[in-house]
Amino acid sequence: MSNKINLPPGCYGTEMADGTKYTAKKPGGTVEIDDRHVDAVRKSQHKDIGLLSHNMAHRLRTKGGRSCPGCGFSAQSWSYSCPRCATDTILD
Repeated sequence: MSNKINLPPGCYGTEMADGTKYTAKKPGGTVEIDDRHVDAVRKSQHKDIGLLSHNMAHRLRTKGGRSCPGCGFSAQSWSYSCPRCATDTILD
């Protein structure tokens, strides 16, 4: 599972208490952190005031799926129209 931190606008990275530094490719981007630092971010004063936000990546998968014949988007089984181009989806 991926552990990502969303950085505030203009911020290029963060440094943990043990000296580990995480640097983003662009200011205000995201950085992937080690599992050992997740708890520290969750308990951080910076998270409490909204400077850092931690997301755990989740994926939702269903057995069947639908696809868009217009743009090729792969949709979930309950998506009857494409969220990108509004074309009716078809069963895979």
